[in-house]
Amino acid sequence: MLGGKESLFMSQDFTTILSSEFINPAELLVRIEQKLTFMNIDTKTERIAEILTYLLRLMGGKAFTETKLVKLIYLLDVIQSRKGQPHFSGAVFRRYYPGPSSDDVMDAIYLLLKLGYIEMTKKREMDGGVYHHFKLHEQPLFGHLSHEEKLQIRKDVLPLVDFNFKQLREIATETKESAQVSLGEVINL
Repeated sequence: MLGGKESLFMSQDFTTILSSEFINPAELLVRIEQKLTFMNIDTKTERIAEILTYLLRLMGGKAFTETKLVKLIYLLDVIQSRKGQPHFSGAVFRRYYPGPSSDDVMDAIYLLLKLGYIEMTKKREMDGGVYHHFKLHEQPLFGHLSHEEKLQIRKDVLPLVDFNFKQLREIATETKESAQVSLGEVINL
């Protein structure tokens, strides 16, 4: 999580910041531009991050493993592609042994961690594995999702959120889109 003034300006509404005595508008714009330039944030990463936090919200603000988050976004993209909206999230997925994976989704998770929107902890489970647990602090408003898109996400993903990560991995791996490509290849959605 970012400390001090930076975490405040990244987590508060822009108008709240401007109306407070915290920082003047010119300084705020310079700091935001510096932060975004340094992090090299693009709209694709922001969109995926916004979808991730919306999914976390649908799951009660918590998720067990990044695998679950990646598979939910993959399945959302598969469903939307089959409905005629290819590349809904904008993420590129490749087929690997544990199922479809995406560096784009991992970049979005990293962005959310750096900006303090989510928290990640590691925990050793009964099976001996160490897993990441995610907790949503607040939902960013990057502005890439319309109200209609949020309704589509809710409709498509809500039936899947109660599946555990192993079940989601199995479902994602067995999609025809994933089955049509070899290990390491891009999955066409």
